[in-house]
Amino acid sequence: MKSLGEEGNTKGYTLEEEGNTFFPSSENDSEIGGVTSDNSVESGPLVPWRVPWHELTDAAIGDWRQAARSWLSLRFGYNDAARSLVERVIDARLIGWSEGLGKPWLESHPAVVALRNVEGHVVSAIRRWTAAHAPADGKKVMQLSKKTLGVDTLPPMFLGDVPAAVTAARTGQPIWLVEGEPDWLLYSGLALTREIDGAVLGFPGGGSSSKAWWATLAAAFDGVPVKTVYLATHKDKAGDNYAQAALGVWPHAIRIPYKPGEDACDIARAWGLDE
Repeated sequence: MKSLGEEGNTKGYTLEEEGNTFFPSSENDSEIGGVTSDNSVESGPLVPWRVPWHELTDAAIGDWRQAARSWLSLRFGYNDAARSLVERVIDARLIGWSEGLGKPWLESHPAVVALRNVEGHVVSAIRRWTAAHAPADGKKVMQLSKKTLGVDTLPPMFLGDVPAAVTAARTGQPIWLVEGEPDWLLYSGLALTREIDGAVLGFPGGGSSSKAWWATLAAAFDGVPVKTVYLATHKDKAGDNYAQAALGVWPHAIRIPYKPGEDACDIARAWGLDE
């Protein structure tokens, strides 16, 4: 591994519209969640319900660790290096497992990955389909809706910590810009294990096709001498659009040469992490 648009193009990413409300915590910027009741409209007012990110990720480390392990292995591969990487990703709490937690989490989409604003605070989350077969409705990934979060607008959201990436760039380390949650988890694991140097940021789906997303990213790095940027976008139409937008921010960025339809997890699964 060391060798290495326009609004509305969501590529299978869906903002769920549901009747829940988000209650942000004033005590912990990392808290995400919604409300729950007994599922009866006539049951009375909804009860505020919050899950701090560390509690959500505790689910992956506790009862559901094997489930998280199985899904990540399906994406990364089953050799020794991949198994070690899976454990690092889970131990670092980069992924949550929401099975059995109730709304706004989905039994059909139990893998959860945090979405952060440009200041690095968790403001939302992605819920992801984990079965080997594709869902019947094609909705592999569902972001929490604005209605669920109880907000009128959402800021540009990122996979990864933008302030940490800015700090890394100031010290001359590279930035890895990655498409999608599985590839972001893979590259973040490689950074944790020092297989790659630098900081990893990711596109969380449709939001990263907006001009505001790229403008926010560019502003965060304004005045920062970013020496090297690697673009790990899929070799398809959406990936081409992301790469083109990234080149508008960093014209010197280097795009990793995947084959058509290929991504990092495909390579890791088929050929191992050294590729």
